[in-house]
Amino acid sequence: MIISVEELAPEKMTPYKQAVGPVAKKFGGIELLAFANPDQIQVMEGSWDHSGLLLIEEYVSMAQLKAFWYSNDYQEVKKLREHYAKVNFFIAVNGRSRPE
Repeated sequence: MIISVEELAPEKMTPYKQAVGPVAKKFGGIELLAFANPDQIQVMEGSWDHSGLLLIEEYVSMAQLKAFWYSNDYQEVKKLREHYAKVNFFIAVNGRSRPE
């Protein structure tokens, strides 16, 4: 899953940042890239219409990602960022496993 976050009130995002990781891990989420600086994102081809920070998370399966997304735990945690960030969860791919 690729996530774009534009923090509107960065100082208010700390509770969300502290809470979301443990909930994602509970559902098998692995952080591959966390909060990359937007100045370090370079578009190689096409366009990138999202500003802000970039995160990439991996889940074992689409079922696990959906279990996380629709869980009561995550629904409560995401309330911590309401009004403080514009967030785009825009790509979720059920792809092949990585080679060992």
